[in-house]
Amino acid sequence: MKKFLDFLSEKNIYSILKHNDLTKRGGSRVDVFLKKIKDKEGFLTKKGEVFLKPPPPDKKDFTKSGYKKDFDTMKKGKVKYPSDFFKGPEFGGKGVGFGTRAEDAFLKAFREELERTIAKEKTGALDMIVGRRKMVIAGVESTPGVPKSDFHLLDDMGKEAAWISHKAGKTAKDFQQYGGLSNKIFKGNADVESFVKDVKEMFPDGFQRKQSVFRKVKDSNIARLSVWGVDYGKARGRNNIDEFHQGTMKLVKSGKYYTIQSAHSDTNGSVPKEGYTCIYYARFTSDMDSLGVKNSRIGVFALAQMPSTAKEI
Repeated sequence: MKKFLDFLSEKNIYSILKHNDLTKRGGSRVDVFLKKIKDKEGFLTKKGEVFLKPPPPDKKDFTKSGYKKDFDTMKKGKVKYPSDFFKGPEFGGKGVGFGTRAEDAFLKAFREELERTIAKEKTGALDMIVGRRKMVIAGVESTPGVPKSDFHLLDDMGKEAAWISHKAGKTAKDFQQYGGLSNKIFKGNADVESFVKDVKEMFPDGFQRKQSVFRKVKDSNIARLSVWGVDYGKARGRNNIDEFHQGTMKLVKSGKYYTIQSAHSDTNGSVPKEGYTCIYYARFTSDMDSLGVKNSRIGVFALAQMPSTAKEI
């Protein structure tokens, strides 16, 4: 398993803590560090989140230039200060981007929300429930490529722990497409093939401009594969996501655990209802011949996305 240090060196989430990160600007962060030890709060380190054994070192000694120490932890042996410690939000650390990739505005906003919350809790990570699963989360990043997941959450060792699909907007009319039907997982499915067969019979020469048809997805498994990813039913991952969210994502605490809330959300395994109901939709496009139908784009969409001119078949 990739260590958090390796992950951070590649992705530059948090930098290694330097002693003067705490002692500069009047040394206010020294007090934060020492109080975290006293109050048995977590630190983000190369060994993940650790809890240092009290008592904290003497403040006068700690503030000396070049201070170093091997701290005993509650469960993970010794950690070297400062070289094993990351500069988390409570010490002024920021998530500092991911290479040259432009950050999505919603991802940026959620990363800031996560960092603020970690700083407020004075821990190296948060206890969370995502996709009905309990986990410890320390960061978030954009999922590369074109899987179902748009963002993934990272645990305190830098390992991908939960996966989220995100859409802009606030209502089902903003939701757009759940996914296409070209993956081999859909091949041979009676519900899919029935729709495609009827489309081919109605449009033997392909679609013309402004033509479109739709039908409600009857097979709930097709709906789940479209919403949660083509690996639905297997282990959670980039193509079997935990949750989908729409709009700005906020962290809300209930008891010990935080959850993510947004304008609209749902959890792995559910089948969308009302305006979010899954429908097969086929429409004209000049640059695609989907599933053997000329000038067409065929996929699974949200019902509220259907234009008034679309014909139900």
